[in-house]
Amino acid sequence: MGTTREMKRRTIFLLSLAAVLAAGAWAYLYLVKYDIRREQLALHDVTRNRDVPVELAISRRAELKSKVLGIKPRLAIVNHGNTVKNTEYGFIGNVLATQGYLVAAIQHDLPSDPPLSMQGFPFLGRLPSYQRGEQNILFVLQELKRLYPASEFRTVTLFGHSQGGDIAMYFAGHHPELATKVVTLDNIRVPLLMSGRARILSLRSSNFRPDPGVVPSDEASEDAGIEVVKTDFQHDHFSDRGPDSVKEKVREVIARFIAEDKPPKRSSTRQSNSVSATYPPSQIN
Repeated sequence: MGTTREMKRRTIFLLSLAAVLAAGAWAYLYLVKYDIRREQLALHDVTRNRDVPVELAISRRAELKSKVLGIKPRLAIVNHGNTVKNTEYGFIGNVLATQGYLVAAIQHDLPSDPPLSMQGFPFLGRLPSYQRGEQNILFVLQELKRLYPASEFRTVTLFGHSQGGDIAMYFAGHHPELATKVVTLDNIRVPLLMSGRARILSLRSSNFRPDPGVVPSDEASEDAGIEVVKTDFQHDHFSDRGPDSVKEKVREVIARFIAEDKPPKRSSTRQSNSVSATYPPSQIN
């Protein structure tokens, strides 16, 4: 008798849990489909004579709160990986937009750009591409202030996959007053910041190995307040090209990280594994 009652209780509990999870999933899909507005911006930087395409994503609820209540949206910049388009990170834009961010996904590479270097120092000779990405981000920030005069984008949350993660970390290193949080999805070249105030989350793949010194040791990461999440995902799964199961897990980790209201990261006295996380100078005066 007792066993039958216990089985009934477990069945009711599991059915209730399934209903809650289904309702939560339905609500998220509803928000993604009907609440998030996307817009393509064809920006042009006249000082560099360079096109800077941008995809915007924002919640209609956030826009309404801004107009009616004066609650200004936070800003997030998404930086794409090599050979991946800025429009191929919709799942990241969705989770950010549903949490009140204005999301700007920048297209850093143009067909007229030279291919990424595979040799040289530092960062395999890719410093010019990081500096170009830095200029793109600063330009987009200024344009968004012009397009959204009611908002004040004093700080920014940075996201980046692979090459885009390197751009995000390079930018945060040179503009610590702007970057509050940085999320890298398997960046390979630029070391995670051991100093500065930005909180850092880095998800790592199972099939790409970062350059020496890019990812601190577990002990150094804990000491510096850097969160490193090791996964069994493939490097190219951190975009819309990845399986839905991977994107869902990444979305959960990102949603939890950006929702956390923790104090700024403290500086660490340790150095990254074997290479000092000192970045070459910016070209921005």
